[in-house]
Amino acid sequence: MEWSQHFPKSCPPNDAECKSIQVYRFLEDDEIKPEYFLTVKELSSHRKFPETEKECRACSLSVFTNKEEVVRLQKTVPRWRKPAAAGKLEKTSGKVKHTPSPGTNNSHHSWWVPTNVKPWTLFHEIIEPPKSA
Repeated sequence: MEWSQHFPKSCPPNDAECKSIQVYRFLEDDEIKPEYFLTVKELSSHRKFPETEKECRACSLSVFTNKEEVVRLQKTVPRWRKPAAAGKLEKTSGKVKHTPSPGTNNSHHSWWVPTNVKPWTLFHEIIEPPKSA
């Protein structure tokens, strides 16, 4: 796989895997658009990262592997009260690594996308946030 030139050395990390996996990614609205699949590094190209590991992580996209967790986050965390898209990654879609947030986002993964993959094309179903009572 070929990676973007802005990836630091040793990125993706050696323990990231190529695998087929169902994932979910939060969107800004109920449409799947290319601009919702930009990494922190792409959005903040001027930003300096204190460690190579953090910079590498900034070159990945955040995805979740558990739909129930996504729905729970949509219900309970104000910044996640937005639509999410469901997609299927294949072994050729890049590399993923389980990167959970302690106590909250157990199914969080970092996904490094190769240069020949258009990530938004792998997502089709929209999961709307639950309506407030």
